[in-house]
Amino acid sequence: FRRTVDYFREIAVDSATIGILVPYPNTPLFRRLDAEGRILTRDWSKYDGKKHVVFQPALMSPQELLMGAEWAARQFSSLGSIFERMCKSRTGLWWNILRNLGYHLALRNFGNIGYSPDAPLPSAAQL
Repeated sequence: FRRTVDYFREIAVDSATIGILVPYPNTPLFRRLDAEGRILTRDWSKYDGKKHVVFQPALMSPQELLMGAEWAARQFSSLGSIFERMCKSRTGLWWNILRNLGYHLALRNFGNIGYSPDAPLPSAAQL
């Protein structure tokens, strides 16, 4: 997660939406994950790409993916990050400021899972 945010800053990405992969029903990805026993729920209300992980990732826990995605989104959409990126922007400055502030404000209303890549992961019961 940290490498992704650092890379976005390095290449001066103007804006990004960071979310969680959603294996939508009846897609090749869903069928493959289902065949591998990695679909965690069929509660379609959880297939939102933001607050729920509905499959078992191959190299991390669902909690780590959820918290890491939230951490990355908050880092990338922090006011300091927005200012830094807008100083390097090669495209429409005002449009990018408005879009990035929109992401920043949306994350304030998103809730806080409270992940830091430097801290130990909480247990599933704490989520």
